[in-house]
Amino acid sequence: MNGDKKEAHGEFLGRICQALQFNGIKALWVPDRASALEKALSLIKNGDTVGIGGSVTLEEIGLLAALRRGDIKGIKFYDAYQKGLPRDEALSLRHKSLSASIFFSGTNAITEAGELVNMDGFGNRVAALVFGPGRVCVVAGSNKIVRDIPSALSRIKTIAAPLNCRRLGRMTPCRETGVCDEKGCAAPERICNVYSVIRRKPGGADMTVILVAEKLGY
Repeated sequence: MNGDKKEAHGEFLGRICQALQFNGIKALWVPDRASALEKALSLIKNGDTVGIGGSVTLEEIGLLAALRRGDIKGIKFYDAYQKGLPRDEALSLRHKSLSASIFFSGTNAITEAGELVNMDGFGNRVAALVFGPGRVCVVAGSNKIVRDIPSALSRIKTIAAPLNCRRLGRMTPCRETGVCDEKGCAAPERICNVYSVIRRKPGGADMTVILVAEKLGY
């Protein structure tokens, strides 16, 4: 990306941040994933309990690895997404994350009007985004920005759901076709069970969005 394109892209991300801020959500944009990691880690305080939603973006910026290494001392990390974790233990950690001091997540889409649109399989991620944790931080690549809510739902059906089903090894029609069949899908392993739209910051919530000028996640 040349200088002019970078400047225009920065201006665009700035406008999205303004839309989020208008909706009561703290927002900033950073140039790359390293800057996103630095900002995310700076939000964690000594003594915090930390929860996460399933997110490729959090993996790609290095936050998940940093938490697992114990880079931040004096915190308790509810790691519900460890490989090989028994189902009951994973569900217990997801429940604990709902009352964490701070919860980190990606998002499926952000509209140009500053709305967050998400779908979930278990519902723990969208629940935490809406109500529960003391503070919520959403990290998103610029590829998650869409025009409006219909565009966000289309993005979920044609990009986020099919790719995440492949990543997670879920046996769903969209894994093969690349397109969500909402009416025809009765797969037990479907991940499009719960949808949420945050039009404005939920009452009493403390929410921050970190936009990254890179393509991240699905």
